[in-house]
Amino acid sequence: MARKRNQKTKIMIICDIIKKARGKENAVSTKEILHILEENDIPCDRRTIKSDIETLAEYVSDNELYDFNIFYFLEKYGNMYYSESKEFSNTLNFSFDEIAAILNGLNTLNVTDTNIRTDIDLLKKKLLSSSDPLYRDKLASYAYDQVCLIDTIAAKVIIDAVNSLAFMNKKTANNLMSLIINMADSEYKNALEQEKSNPIYDTPSKSSINIYEFDTLFRAIDCHKKVKFRYFNLNEKKERVYHRNGSSYTVEPISMLPVKEHYYLLCYDSLTEDKMRTYRIDRMCSVTESDESISEDAVNFIEKIPKLVHQTFNMYSGPLRTVTLEFSPKLIDNVLDAFGFDTVIEKTSGGNCRITEDIQISPTFFSWIFQFAGKMKIIEPQDVIVQYRTMCLDVIADTENDIKQPDT
Repeated sequence: MARKRNQKTKIMIICDIIKKARGKENAVSTKEILHILEENDIPCDRRTIKSDIETLAEYVSDNELYDFNIFYFLEKYGNMYYSESKEFSNTLNFSFDEIAAILNGLNTLNVTDTNIRTDIDLLKKKLLSSSDPLYRDKLASYAYDQVCLIDTIAAKVIIDAVNSLAFMNKKTANNLMSLIINMADSEYKNALEQEKSNPIYDTPSKSSINIYEFDTLFRAIDCHKKVKFRYFNLNEKKERVYHRNGSSYTVEPISMLPVKEHYYLLCYDSLTEDKMRTYRIDRMCSVTESDESISEDAVNFIEKIPKLVHQTFNMYSGPLRTVTLEFSPKLIDNVLDAFGFDTVIEKTSGGNCRITEDIQISPTFFSWIFQFAGKMKIIEPQDVIVQYRTMCLDVIADTENDIKQPDT
């Protein structure tokens, strides 16, 4: 009698089994359904179960109380049954694995065209919206798989670069590196985490700068607006000593540039000889964007700064002069590092090399030449040679005055 009663619940149990088999990849076989029915003390004939499921499929399809449809496909040993959400199955009848494969395929496309990239992102969204709601969160990780965002080697190079920036405090650097790691291939995230903590770079930060504090500067540069700020140096007690008695500077910003240990704000200044002035960003405070736009001269100057920037941060600023240098071929790398890879180098009859460049003349430029111990010399102009010789003689004179004469 009990078995007869159980027969009345057979179709309900089959419905529950297939409902739980959500997605083609989770399909259940006829054999598995029969086994579950037997465990519930419901005998069932293999020959009738197909008919039972077809009737059930038709019923749930037409009944709004059920949020899924029933599907089947033929395997080697018989039919396989599964369910899909009606929202999903009435649009694109793809399984989880099929949609994941499509998304992975889209991720591998090396597309640089912005319009095509936008179309691909739109297609991904459509695939997600037409997928089974139960799997959308998981499929989203395929849709925007981090593998497609940044190559593993590129991530390592960027992490090493961030680690080596002395102007960035540790907390800011860690946050930035974490963002990079999250965009990398998940298979290598542990290795990249180790690079993030590489003891080679475990040195105290030389600056308290937090790059996220300077969104104001970035927006002002982008909108061609002037900025105001207070500027300071540190005294022997590491206390702030403000320039202009704490009054604000108003400048025409052009760009922000990281150089070695510091981060600089580049500004147009019509009063200087090279029309450019720089400020260390970690020495700025109370930064605000002005309502006033930068001048047309400042906008036009943006295109002229690359070479001036290179010299300013390698030699430091000074009056611009055309200088000819002669040097040993062994110093070619040093010259290219200082003046750029496009520098024209000529061979002399004596086997040395020569360049003629517009150079900002300053003590730092002279000290750069001095370090090569006679393997580089200034050929012209004469007044620059005289300046260099005078500086060297002054250093020698100061050194001789400091040497203690032996007691006699």
